[in-house]
Amino acid sequence: MQNMADPERSLTLLDSAKRAGVLSEASMQALKKVSPRKFSLGSPVNQYKEDNVLLVAALIDDSGSLNVAVEKDPKTERPVSRPASCDDPKSNAEAVRIGHNAVIQALKDSERPSTVWLHTRYLKGYELNPWNPLQKANMMDHSNYRPDGGTPLYDETVAMLGSVIAKTQDFRNNWVTVRTATLLVTDGADTESNQQTPASVKSVITDMNNMGIHIIAAMGIYDGTTDFKKVFIEMGIRENLILTPGSTPEEIRKAFGLFGKMASRAADPKQFNDMLKGGFLALPPGER
Repeated sequence: MQNMADPERSLTLLDSAKRAGVLSEASMQALKKVSPRKFSLGSPVNQYKEDNVLLVAALIDDSGSLNVAVEKDPKTERPVSRPASCDDPKSNAEAVRIGHNAVIQALKDSERPSTVWLHTRYLKGYELNPWNPLQKANMMDHSNYRPDGGTPLYDETVAMLGSVIAKTQDFRNNWVTVRTATLLVTDGADTESNQQTPASVKSVITDMNNMGIHIIAAMGIYDGTTDFKKVFIEMGIRENLILTPGSTPEEIRKAFGLFGKMASRAADPKQFNDMLKGGFLALPPGER
């Protein structure tokens, strides 16, 4: 399923975004550090018939630390963690699979599923879903999601956002109105990035925020030590788009569900701005 991106075309699209005033010089310098092959373009857009599209991207942690099962002690109500295989139905890895697939289902159940394109990538760089219409989306299962890596959060975030920007420009060049919703998911602090920093990530996210068409959300699955709100704010993510669930499968699935609800509403152009400005707080109280 690994997408064979066209590196030269991706760079051309990013250069076009720079010339259009979308990207600052600092952001371009950050993007130039990324291998062009990581800027996925997926399927061509020249056969797309709608006049608008919602690009939904998910960058999913696939580090080995997700191979745990966390359950609440019935006496103390405190979470208790134990090692678990990634195939364990009670593992956090399984909760991520269920959560990711629930996002896809929420989008399919939205009012305008034909206008949604999806891209799913793991922190190790594997692409479960290169950019494709929603109806072609691959669900996450035990064969294609087996966490065993580290956490190059900053490096892979810039690579993913570069793909979002390039695909946005791809559609714009075909006179399609574009909006996007991206979810970054991690269960730990960055441990392996060697090209990007919080500052370089923030530069790219700030430029995207200034366009007014990009929702960039993040989920930090509690690891016992990381202050995810601080990490994500340093990366430039708005506080009302940050999810900090605990580490039980139920909490993880609920957090994915919130993004799925927000993204499905964002598929309606009339509701997109509400989701952009209000984040998860824009959802009706009964849906949070």
